[in-house]
Amino acid sequence: MTGTEDADRWGGESDADRTGMSEEVLAALAAHPQDMADLVDALSPRVTDQESLLRLMQKVSVQAVRLLPDVRWAGVTAQFDGDPFTCAHTHHRVLVLDEEQYRGGDGPCLRALRSGRAVHADLDELHRRWPRMGATARAVGVRAVTAFPLRAGAIPAAALNLYCTSESASARLDVHLPTVLVEYLQRGLADFVAANPQKTSHVQLLQAIYAQTVIGRAQGVVMVRSAVDKDRALDELTQRARQRRLPLWRYADEVVNTVPD
Repeated sequence: MTGTEDADRWGGESDADRTGMSEEVLAALAAHPQDMADLVDALSPRVTDQESLLRLMQKVSVQAVRLLPDVRWAGVTAQFDGDPFTCAHTHHRVLVLDEEQYRGGDGPCLRALRSGRAVHADLDELHRRWPRMGATARAVGVRAVTAFPLRAGAIPAAALNLYCTSESASARLDVHLPTVLVEYLQRGLADFVAANPQKTSHVQLLQAIYAQTVIGRAQGVVMVRSAVDKDRALDELTQRARQRRLPLWRYADEVVNTVPD
């Protein structure tokens, strides 16, 4: 039964209308039922603040690597009221390539963000249009980059960046899955902007990124010192921060900065 026939059967109401899901999500569900079930479960929590937005960005980056052929690394670049910066990444190679674009003021992710159109560049095109980035991509094993623009309502806000090990990766990308990832990110960005109308979003996200980074480093210190796993280390940090009446990130910062060289 086609989407039109189904809509006719239900008095003009389509599957998307009844389920609240977009046509892209429904198509991806039909093509990849188990993968999409896991994806929807992972990405369904709504964004309420900067921490939940960063969690969503990281989850989408991880899911992109898991679901998309030849995508080895992924990340999200955001730009609100300041310079662009990397909000999420699955490997340090993402940071290296992103920083090369930021320093040069151009590249696939910045071009996608500014133009509102997806940008794909294989290694030859990277060398031709952005020589320094092309050299860096070759050095770290990246053979193609695909960047999808992300908007918060009408505002260009970010880009989902996929770093591939094959120059023909874009030809094998399932058209629906990246669309679904972008859709969830755009919903999260819209939620965040609606909850933070003041022009402090850039600063808030940078602070949240620092907090997450320093907490992760402190977890590593506690894991080594106390011979516990990651969850127990976080519990220990949280308990001690409460005893000291400090924010978790501030106590974590103390832990990291008291580690001997």
